[in-house]
Amino acid sequence: MTTTAYVPPSLSASSVAIVLATGSHVLRIDSFSQAAAMLANGECLKSPKFQAGGHTWRIRCYPNGSAQKYDGYVSLVLELASHVVKDVRAEFRFILVPLRRQGWPAPATYEHADVVTFEEKGGQFGFMNFVSRDWLDKSEKLLDGAIAVRCDVTVLTQQPAPVPVVEEQELERLGLVCACKDDACKRIHAGTVEAAKALGTMPRRRRRVKEACLRLLGRLRVE
Repeated sequence: MTTTAYVPPSLSASSVAIVLATGSHVLRIDSFSQAAAMLANGECLKSPKFQAGGHTWRIRCYPNGSAQKYDGYVSLVLELASHVVKDVRAEFRFILVPLRRQGWPAPATYEHADVVTFEEKGGQFGFMNFVSRDWLDKSEKLLDGAIAVRCDVTVLTQQPAPVPVVEEQELERLGLVCACKDDACKRIHAGTVEAAKALGTMPRRRRRVKEACLRLLGRLRVE
């Protein structure tokens, strides 16, 4: 008969916090109608670079569509303009907002959104048929030939929060688990949460004695 010491397995735990960082940029394009008449299909207007969610971005607006099959549509594209060391998971939203007479955007009325992953600088995602030119020309979104587009960018990041290792004996003392294999030990360990709370109020010496007994039972386990 061989007697070996029983070493209970350790238990680790961790938590992950999802952090959302959001930024917005409004691009106003004056003389949009004239620009649309001058730019060919596949040509775009670029916004200045802007910061959102800890990264740098740029909006590309194609007044006559980004490709031949999107001719007759306004295409809007979000471009990642900064270098990244890992993928960037982001939700982006393009919103076409009408302009008031004083030139400030009015409440949004037309929008599209998507959740995508940017893998590198220069990565682009967007809506190639965001809005038709015919609809735009007939709507009230154009004010003296100008339009305003708002882009909301929300970047999703994970921040791990490791928790110290929890020994299985600690869980036993809390009344959460019993690692024993035989019925005798299970009867010794059996207890309610109330009993575990009572253990917390024991004098230190009594707690040490009980813990020593439990360890002894573990070492005497016969395989």
